[in-house]
Amino acid sequence: MLNFMTRLFVAVSLVFVVGCGGGGGPMGKMIGHRKAMVAIVEANKTDAVKAGDALEQYLKDNDADLKAIGVEMDKLKAEQGDDKTKMLAVLKDYGSDMADLMQREQALRKDAPEVWKDERVRTAMRALKGLR
Repeated sequence: MLNFMTRLFVAVSLVFVVGCGGGGGPMGKMIGHRKAMVAIVEANKTDAVKAGDALEQYLKDNDADLKAIGVEMDKLKAEQGDDKTKMLAVLKDYGSDMADLMQREQALRKDAPEVWKDERVRTAMRALKGLR
């Protein structure tokens, strides 16, 4: 069971992510979900069980949206093909968000390795890889 503060933190994080551009196109949506999931791990970095529970609940609560994003990402990949100009445009639009996520994830790997290595946490975080 998630404690009140964890739920509050996740809710505020989601509002922040969506309000700061997490909703723009499939890539922006995917990044928004990734940011929310990283925030969950950050909020529970001392307890792998709580982190795993919270991530599993997040994926359950957002299942329909994640599946829709997967369909949108497939369309985007098909449209882009091997067009490097389009790929670079995506990187230009979302590169700083992606770099921020990588830094936050690296910090978690260093500061909370036991949580980051937890199988449920890893499985949940891998769930978004299919959307890229």
